[in-house]
Amino acid sequence: IIRLNDGGVEVIHARPSLQSRLIELHKGHGPSAFKTFQKVFAGGLIIIILSGLWLGISAARLRRTTLLTATAGAVVFALLLF
Repeated sequence: IIRLNDGGVEVIHARPSLQSRLIELHKGHGPSAFKTFQKVFAGGLIIIILSGLWLGISAARLRRTTLLTATAGAVVFALLLF
């Protein structure tokens, strides 16, 4: 924080709260190592989603429910894009 005084400029070292730091990470303002971690984590989540979809379609008992759920999710996602 920079403050202007009568005698000049005063610089104060501010320590952000945990919430402020997490918000900055969420906005993508973190270090490059954290950005790499986010990409790897996102890739892992995509693999988990696709493997769950594959297993649901492979099982005859779950096929209809899986396809209905996946289709409904895709429709909602498409509607939110527009």
